[in-house]
Amino acid sequence: MKYYMYRSLSLLLLIIFTIACSKDSSHEDPIKVLTEANKAAFEVKTADFVLKYKFRQKSEHYDATVNVKIERVKRETYPFNIRMEYDDGTIAVFNGEQYRWLDPKSETITYVDKDQDPLSFVEGNWISQAIKMVAQVDNFSEKIKEMKDTMKVVATEKVDGSEAIKLFRTKFFHEYGAQLITYEYYNTTNKLQIKDSTIQIANNDTITFVYDIQKLKINAHIDKSNFQLEASGSQKVVKYEKPANMMPIKDGDSAPDFSLLDANGKTVTLQSLQGKVVVIDFWGTWCRWCVKAMPKLEALRKEYENNSKVIVMGISCQEPESANPSKFMLENNIHYNTLLNGDEVAQKFGVSGFPTLFVLSKEGKIVHSLVGYKDDMQQELSTIIKKLL
Repeated sequence: MKYYMYRSLSLLLLIIFTIACSKDSSHEDPIKVLTEANKAAFEVKTADFVLKYKFRQKSEHYDATVNVKIERVKRETYPFNIRMEYDDGTIAVFNGEQYRWLDPKSETITYVDKDQDPLSFVEGNWISQAIKMVAQVDNFSEKIKEMKDTMKVVATEKVDGSEAIKLFRTKFFHEYGAQLITYEYYNTTNKLQIKDSTIQIANNDTITFVYDIQKLKINAHIDKSNFQLEASGSQKVVKYEKPANMMPIKDGDSAPDFSLLDANGKTVTLQSLQGKVVVIDFWGTWCRWCVKAMPKLEALRKEYENNSKVIVMGISCQEPESANPSKFMLENNIHYNTLLNGDEVAQKFGVSGFPTLFVLSKEGKIVHSLVGYKDDMQQELSTIIKKLL
């Protein structure tokens, strides 16, 4: 459904340039503002708010209003129960055991059981960014102190009827040629971030979107019934079934064969790679975390460049017409081969988010998969490769 989006959008938001009625607050320390906000969000027990969301990218425009309720609970995994009520009537809840959503048109409640990774429906939802603004899982104060972004507190403004510190941040990501410019707003009373507006410019493409948290109430009682979703009237309840073209591939399964062209017009098939350990990266030039992962994979390629039994390769997916994946890689000093137009192959592999990586044995079996970016992904993949050689 449209609310379940795997592209990480969590760092890209629309710039708000309005500074009318603002007060000079440039003497504030931005690191202190961020640290206090993180600490405050880490201590929030419950939160109830209205989220106004906007997303813009070329021909794609999306606006939504969502009522969100959060309750912190004692749980080894994700420590929040969540309820989301969308402006079109869709309702979604997560309570640790299941993720459920009501489709108002079909009057169907679909549930995702523990064996289907219900947490991924929370972490893959764009609303997860707003949740992190007011309720953090961890205290990242020490990491905040190490941030290298250019930051400045520029003003104090009225936001949703409250005084808020306006923080300007910008950073250029050399590894993928992207400029990120952000305005963040922090409530001066409870220290929490209540608005986030950013623009990202990369590869002649601009992505903008806004998270605007309104009517925020924290640490008030929220009845636990809010995190249950049961059928009423003519509504029916069904178990979530992953689409056939997105069925998961498990460790031990044979990887589906494919035939794709690289930038030189050479046809590459999986069958032609039999007898080699293969690392496949499903990626796109549009995907921030894909591009962030590329230097890690390039380092992995260099680590094994003298071993003909190890192949690191990309498969480019969902590219706009103007994109040139191979040129993009060369411009960013990435030299492992990438295959083009991989959308159908990604479906065969059950890819639902980017980047997604697979490690294949010499026999063409899936031995490991990794979704998303990790700082230690090179070491993780290298350890697996060594065991297969």
